[in-house]
Amino acid sequence: MTWSFKGTLLVGLAGILWFSSLFHAAHDLWSASVVFFLTTSLVTVYAVRCWKLDLWTELPFGPFVLAVAVALWLSLRHSYDLETTLLDCWGWTFAFCLFYLLFNIIEHPADLDTFFVLAGTVLIPLTYIGVRQQITGHPDSWGHWEIHATLINSLVLAGFCLNWVFIFWDKAIQHRPIESLLFCLSLLLLILSRSWWAAVCLTAGSLLYYRTLIQGWYRYHRRVIVGLAGLGIVLLIGLIMTKYRAHGGPYKESSRLYYWWVALQAWKREPWTGIGLGGYATVYPYYRSRLFQSTLYAHSFPLSWLCETGILGTLALLFFVGNANRKSADATISNSSITALEATLLSLVLFSFLGINLEYLLNQILIALIVAAWVWRRHPKSFRIKPLWVMVFSASLWLLSPFWMRQFLASQKFIHGVNSERSGNFDEAEHYYLDAISMDPLQADSYHALAMLHWHRFQMSSRIDQRQIAYRCMEEALKYHRDPIYLAELDALGRSRPTSERQK
Repeated sequence: MTWSFKGTLLVGLAGILWFSSLFHAAHDLWSASVVFFLTTSLVTVYAVRCWKLDLWTELPFGPFVLAVAVALWLSLRHSYDLETTLLDCWGWTFAFCLFYLLFNIIEHPADLDTFFVLAGTVLIPLTYIGVRQQITGHPDSWGHWEIHATLINSLVLAGFCLNWVFIFWDKAIQHRPIESLLFCLSLLLLILSRSWWAAVCLTAGSLLYYRTLIQGWYRYHRRVIVGLAGLGIVLLIGLIMTKYRAHGGPYKESSRLYYWWVALQAWKREPWTGIGLGGYATVYPYYRSRLFQSTLYAHSFPLSWLCETGILGTLALLFFVGNANRKSADATISNSSITALEATLLSLVLFSFLGINLEYLLNQILIALIVAAWVWRRHPKSFRIKPLWVMVFSASLWLLSPFWMRQFLASQKFIHGVNSERSGNFDEAEHYYLDAISMDPLQADSYHALAMLHWHRFQMSSRIDQRQIAYRCMEEALKYHRDPIYLAELDALGRSRPTSERQK
């Protein structure tokens, strides 16, 4: 594989991370669509190259990744928000594509180092933005200081920074200037994000990274090591109790425990296939309590995964993790680069237990790429497929692109409709909403907007047909997005009908 071809793909992968980092962690529909398009293009470039040179493609953990992907798409069956579930399913699917793409284009350890430097340099503008927010910003009304750079939320920023600390530290101690600079920037951003749990996870990763050194110390300083470990546990318990007893504004800081309880209750609704990826935000209002702050996420990736993908998704993920650990135990290669990747993955996994970093496409892609680097360095046995099947897969991605593209185009029509409605042009707004539905029949927001539009017309004219249209549109909206607000509005529309009509 020539460097010009390999370099193009590495730059393309780094470009995806740059774009995702600078545009809201690729969390909104338009930026996610750009990532999907770029990924499809890179896969096509790789497939054409494999076809010309007759290169076979390796698929480590292929059956387990396929099982996870199937479980994700099965979550559509009982999804509480079909549009969000579709977007998240596409996001994880393309993250898997990037996982295999990086694994197959890497030939030497230097290629991985080059990729991480190319991608990690995005820390430079992020640090500039974060420091500027620190200098010019101010705490909110509850006294919280939010530094998020361009990543929407400080927890997302903390999770993003954890991806880089050990990777660049491993090279920084080898006196590499660029990696040393990037390590300092990642650590500075992590401090600015103000996440106590990120600090705990970083400590756990450090213990893994220096486990050999710590084991040597333990032989000669056993009491000191045990004492320090005990002190660390006491401090951690004290920190947890302090957070549990604290209040943030009118809400208890222990809201996270309530979020977890809601996740378990939501899982009971659809235990096998879950409530659909991203469905937690729709389910939570059914359990909303005034004592706890509202949320879009369960703040625990394992519980979120359980309630949104069900038993099938959880078992598929556990089989994948178990197989990866078994391969790790069988691996005979041991060096600092592998240890750095393992420390990174440990930190990320621990952080995901209390954080929301893996709810965002950027961090999903980044953890997939780090796993790919970790797997490549251990050289596990894997399935191999012919170039023909890679070409078929690439063509399939292009053929399937209208299914995610229509979500973006329909959302643009919906936005135009909202703007028209705000300016008082209701006929034009209705036209945009109908166009959105014709592009994407699952566009619950457009159905809801049409329902409200016709309900407004009914109140102005008392025409029964307008009320009937509003009721049918609200039923369609509730079918694709089981929002409790939609349900309440549907009930209000039903009560507004005459008794004879309701009996029919």
